[in-house]
Amino acid sequence: MLPKAEVLLQHFTDAERRRLSAAVKTHKRKSLSGLFRYLLKVAAGNATFGKETAFRTTFGRPYSADEDYLLRNELRLAVRIMHEFLQSDELQRECDANPNYKDTMLLSALLRHRCFDELKRLFPKAFASSLERLNFEQARRQSDIYFQYLIFHRTISPETLYEARAIMSEQIRILKILYKTAALLNMNNRRTCDLMLSMVNSPVEFPTEQEVDIDFSGIATPFILYIEAMFASQNEPDINLRIGLVRTAADAISTAQHVYPVEKQLALGSLATLHYITRDYVRACEVFEEALDYARKAALPETINLAELLHNYISTLMWLGRYEDALGVMDRYAELIGCHKKLTLRFDGFRCFCYIFLRRPADAFATIPRCSTHYAEYEHLYFRFIYAIIPYLNGDLETAHRECVNLLDYFSRHSQTSLYPNQKFAASVLRKFYIALLGSPDYISRKLRQISEQLDAYSAEQRGATDTFFLTWLRKEIHYVSATKNNRL
Repeated sequence: MLPKAEVLLQHFTDAERRRLSAAVKTHKRKSLSGLFRYLLKVAAGNATFGKETAFRTTFGRPYSADEDYLLRNELRLAVRIMHEFLQSDELQRECDANPNYKDTMLLSALLRHRCFDELKRLFPKAFASSLERLNFEQARRQSDIYFQYLIFHRTISPETLYEARAIMSEQIRILKILYKTAALLNMNNRRTCDLMLSMVNSPVEFPTEQEVDIDFSGIATPFILYIEAMFASQNEPDINLRIGLVRTAADAISTAQHVYPVEKQLALGSLATLHYITRDYVRACEVFEEALDYARKAALPETINLAELLHNYISTLMWLGRYEDALGVMDRYAELIGCHKKLTLRFDGFRCFCYIFLRRPADAFATIPRCSTHYAEYEHLYFRFIYAIIPYLNGDLETAHRECVNLLDYFSRHSQTSLYPNQKFAASVLRKFYIALLGSPDYISRKLRQISEQLDAYSAEQRGATDTFFLTWLRKEIHYVSATKNNRL
């Protein structure tokens, strides 16, 4: 039997052989050049393949049976190089023949390289071209790419979400076209077989009928089971049942995690987040760490998915009081965090509060990003509260009180437009805390008890839904001040 490398090479054109030979000359394994020169002679009919000659041409020494494995390894490598050459050639042929495919590859590269302005500029034209040329497969892929950009890389707003949803709604029509087209082609191919079998007097028992099968009830793969369970969890109002559904999704995708490693990480991240929502921070921390450990072992790329998982994981560590651990995680993933502006401010806020809980106001102040109060309202308020805490930790109660007054003034001026009016309570109670500290010891003790009771009543009324790191810090600080006063007495 002829070696596979020679068989493959015989089917290459002369031009392809010349290009392949030029590529091999640049390969780091110099022995390949000799082997390919010999294989080209054989493929051209100028020589007959022989192991002894092939070995001597490749390695420059006589063949021996003990070293036959070296030639086999070299031939396997030669076959792999030819496969890669054919794959690259076929991809180039597809790009040349299908300009919409080329557009898809460009959009994908722009997303991966975070060239968002160029992606926004080119997507409408590329998508319209695909639809105009009836290339619905590329239209589907292009809309998926743009959807990822909108959801994972744009600041979330109602406008962005409506745009993303509109793109997915349009994609339903595209998916129907793709399925119906493929189903009709399949039906036509089966019908062709039916006719040809009839011509050779071997008719099929049940000839193909002209109908498109839309029964998906018996279709199940690990990915389908994963998606179905995840979708069901989003519509389930009972949090415990939601946790069960997401666990089902994680178990389903785990059976094919070698094919869907990213989905396995996403399922674990979703499961951990649900435990976080139920305030089972210990369990949430365990599952977040399982997801991170899996991502490391699977060597997954550090994408926005991992950054969002880290966001909830760090928050979990902070609720557990593990502030040094939270800072360590942010240090470890600093490069990834810095790549995603949408989340960077949130991580900066986390870092500030870690330093605040650790009573390190100088580090907290140094962490505040420039123009932090000029961003969206959520981040704006986050850092306004931090600005109101840092002077207090530095012993400057007057400045801290003034920052509270300014913050309350903000809520008064934006009472009709603020998306977070409930935060006004937090600002007012912080001001009461600072005012209390200006009184006599008895007055301080009485006022701190009143503030604590007010915080407890508010939390009960809101069912804990509005608890924040700020309110948690304030509770801890009231306890700290009360204990300090009592010790002095």
